[in-house]
Amino acid sequence: MKNFTGPGPSTLSILHVDAWDGDENFLSAYLTMPPGAVFPIHRHIDFSEHVLVTKGVGSWEYWPLDAPKPIADPIKAGSSVYMAPNVLHKIVNTSPTETLEIMITAAPGRNTVQEAYEDWPDSPTAAGHPIELPWHSTCPPGQDLKEDL
Repeated sequence: MKNFTGPGPSTLSILHVDAWDGDENFLSAYLTMPPGAVFPIHRHIDFSEHVLVTKGVGSWEYWPLDAPKPIADPIKAGSSVYMAPNVLHKIVNTSPTETLEIMITAAPGRNTVQEAYEDWPDSPTAAGHPIELPWHSTCPPGQDLKEDL
C-alpha cells in the first residue's frame, strides 16, 4: 500500500496498481477525507471508476455530457457510484465532524490521462489541466518505476 496526501487534507491510499503489481488494467484505492474536505473537479479521460462509500456522508457532484449543468447527489455509508469515462466529477465531505471514507476501483490501464479543474467549466466537454497520476512517478519501496507507463 502507498499513501498519497492530497489534494488538500485528503489521503489516497493506493492498495493495488497494475504498474506496481503486474496485473493488467486494475486499480484499487481507499480515499479518506476529513470533515469539510473537497476532492476537486476532475475527469478520467479513458477509464471508468466505481466507488463504495464505507463511512460518513457527502455529496457526489458530476456533470453528464448530456446535462445542462452539474448534478449533486447525496452519498453515505453503503452508497455505490459508477462514473463513466470522461465525466466531470468531484466529492465533498458534507459532515462538519465525521471523516468520509471511500473504496475506489478502476481500470485505468497503463496510459491514463486525467484532467483537473479549479471550478466547474462552461461545458462538460471543456478541456482541463492534465494531472500526473502519482503511480506514474513513484513506486512502493523495493520496486522500480517502469519506463513504459
